[in-house]
Amino acid sequence: MQYVNYKDREYGVFAVQRDNSRWDAYYEFRSPHHAGADKPRYRVQSLFGFDSKLSAMQDAERNARADIDQGIGLPLPA
Repeated sequence: MQYVNYKDREYGVFAVQRDNSRWDAYYEFRSPHHAGADKPRYRVQSLFGFDSKLSAMQDAERNARADIDQGIGLPLPA
């Protein structure tokens, strides 16, 4: 997974193919508070899945940026 910087935060997106040849996507935030495999992942899906890997990843990217804009994914105060 490749991570992207947006407003001093890092997030990554990836897509998985369903059994019915449709796609779902996930995104996660990189944070020093969530090292390793315990990073929270957020699933982005439509009722029947996305028609392409690209559209699934674009929707996950849009959701990740909206969450950052709303303050989700920010580091916890020390």
